Amino acid sequence: MTAAAEVRTSAPAIDVDAILAKARTLTGAQPFRYRFSSAGEPCLRALVYDAQDADDGKEPPAESRKLSHLLSAVCGTAVGAHLEKAAALLGYETQKAHEFSTGGIVIRGSSDIAAPGCVLDLKLVGEKKWERVQKEPDLKHLMQVNGYAVQNDSPRWALLYLRGLTIFDGSEEPETLLHEGAASIELAQVLCGIWEDVEQHRKLRTLPERVFGAKPDGWPCAWCRHLERCAPEREEE
Repeated sequence: MTAAAEVRTSAPAIDVDAILAKARTLTGAQPFRYRFSSAGEPCLRALVYDAQDADDGKEPPAESRKLSHLLSAVCGTAVGAHLEKAAALLGYETQKAHEFSTGGIVIRGSSDIAAPGCVLDLKLVGEKKWERVQKEPDLKHLMQVNGYAVQNDSPRWALLYLRGLTIFDGSEEPETLLHEGAASIELAQVLCGIWEDVEQHRKLRTLPERVFGAKPDGWPCAWCRHLERCAPEREEE
């Protein structure tokens, strides 16, 4: 037996399964607040649950316990940071703070790349999302970046989607898709109105109606972090 083989066989075992299991618990969930990035959730009820849980001192629920989902979020953060560094070297402002004050609440967020004429956000996406955004951007993403543009007094917004698969498949360049448009004050008002509604339910300790046609095994419930407590066939106690 070689010296190298002796080292390998005598080294302490590393419990890979335990590492992967622990990684599923590192969700990076942020404390609840009124965010530009969350207003476009498909269900107002989920946002109200988040707010009420924060008032009750409960930890924010994980968006997902699937390790692939958690790691994709980590990858998205890393890719965004790299592109933001490049943008900063070109003289653009990155991670600019934005804030709306409305109805006694403050909505906060940070855009990825900002210039006087346009605010841009970066989104690393998987195959399903990539297919869905070919013709138009995701509404949640649009509401977020449009809010940044309006608050920044920029006339335009832009969303740059990066197809995650093409980072790893040997492509010379990652595949990208750019959506852009005029900033809409009306859509920014919708964003503010969503959080104002959440604030009212939060104060009254009430819940809004479920999304019409909601199903526990379909959209939008099947992917909701509050599914166990709010499946459509269950009634609040």
